[in-house]
Amino acid sequence: MAASTLESEAAFKERATQIGIEDRFISKFVEKNFAAFGKYAFCVVYSPSHPDEAPPKRFLQDLLEEEPAPDQMASLRRLFFGSHTMALTDARQRVEAQPDPSMATRKMATAERVARQREQEPGGLVFTPETTPASHLVDLFVEMGESGVLSYIKPE
Repeated sequence: MAASTLESEAAFKERATQIGIEDRFISKFVEKNFAAFGKYAFCVVYSPSHPDEAPPKRFLQDLLEEEPAPDQMASLRRLFFGSHTMALTDARQRVEAQPDPSMATRKMATAERVARQREQEPGGLVFTPETTPASHLVDLFVEMGESGVLSYIKPE
């Protein structure tokens, strides 16, 4: 996963909704600035394989200002596990990065791509089928932005 996905509030909210987390809980994550996979993965010193769930339960009770129902707790655990996995995957990909930027394998989450596109439209940029850039091209530019290394992209 690209770091932009780890820090994407749009991707986090989309995934939380997909797995059945209530909107009021998602709003609490946003309100308290934890609505990103990277932030949720490291909100407490805890590994998903650890048998003692007290630290994440305390964190969630403080964040949500109530004790979540068992079905919501299961979904919140699932979101934490996914966040933790994404953070570890991102770290591994950074270590094993391809030297050739044209071989970028990191992909921006669709929710993040759509959110960024919507942010640009009020500024006068109009996206039509003819002017919308290819997903692979966007991924290459995001990779360059994250790595800080510019590279030539052939017109074809």
